[in-house]
Amino acid sequence: GIAGRCAVRPKQRNSAPPNGEGTEKMSEQNRRLRAAGIAAMAWAGLAAVWCVLVPGGAAELPQGVPGTLRSPLIPKSVTGAVGMPLAEELVFRGALLRLLRPLGEHPANLCQAVLFAALHGTLTEKCYALGMGLIFGWAAEQTDSPAPGVVLHILNNGLVLARALAERG
Repeated sequence: GIAGRCAVRPKQRNSAPPNGEGTEKMSEQNRRLRAAGIAAMAWAGLAAVWCVLVPGGAAELPQGVPGTLRSPLIPKSVTGAVGMPLAEELVFRGALLRLLRPLGEHPANLCQAVLFAALHGTLTEKCYALGMGLIFGWAAEQTDSPAPGVVLHILNNGLVLARALAERG
């Protein structure tokens, strides 16, 4: 009957070969996804706390390094919301974090986060950027990829852009 067709059936677990191949790959993928999720929650928590402690503190879109990624064809808002986060994540959580690995995981993450924060404007922006750098660096180490930081950084700058545009009216 209809109840039998709509019933939830247990998922078959015979997808992995009997010799265990594939289970290690799946657990690695799950570990990376879990790390990306933890980083997303940590960033959301940082952003929420920051909005309470420093109202309007991140209402301006970061300008970035003068002259970088500027084009008459691409609006500054797109550059600031997408281009700069992509470039920063590839430099800091991609290249720099790997170069600093001989220092150890935690010292390398701290160093790249401090350098990342140093490139941001005011003291309040530097403090927020330090927190972001630590979270995104941790996620890059756990996932062996700057991808979680790229996504969260673009989301962060997109929200800052939306807020700035909404306040402008």
